[in-house]
Amino acid sequence: MTDAAGLEFVWVPAGEFRMGSASAESAWNERPLTEVRISRGFWLGKFEVTQAQLPGVEPLRLQAHQPPRLSRLPGGSVRAVAARIRTSGAR
Repeated sequence: MTDAAGLEFVWVPAGEFRMGSASAESAWNERPLTEVRISRGFWLGKFEVTQAQLPGVEPLRLQAHQPPRLSRLPGGSVRAVAARIRTSGAR
């Protein structure tokens, strides 16, 4: 699904799965193997939200090696983006 703002979403259904690794050779942030349960399905952005998708949000001043990610936006900007998505018709 693509909303009116041009953001693409995919449906994540309810269900259970195992996430992580039990292997001693896996990276520290992949352990432990964990059972995950999603009790209600939800829409999830298919791609990271980029600064180009955020008109009206003050540009971030990033180093050359830093991609413009939503996770680096100030809290007020994140709330503005969430409001934009809510009002754009994404359901």
